[in-house]
Amino acid sequence: MINPIEDSPENVERGKRMFGIYCISCHGEKGDGQGPLYVNKKYNYPPASLISEKMLANPEADIYHVITVGHGIMAEHGSM
Repeated sequence: MINPIEDSPENVERGKRMFGIYCISCHGEKGDGQGPLYVNKKYNYPPASLISEKMLANPEADIYHVITVGHGIMAEHGSM
């Protein structure tokens, strides 16, 4: 899969806004998997840390794929 989103300042800003809406509650403000749903015990499965060495080594297309169609217990967000 190829990420069709151009790496532009506008898209980076949009990505930050979308992260705040769709991702921060699970993955946390820092992307470390310590979001409020997990920290407050409302979600008992630890979300992935987006800043781990493993995640940072993933190709951009793989990350785009997981966001788009989901993976494991993470739902798809492609429609959003």
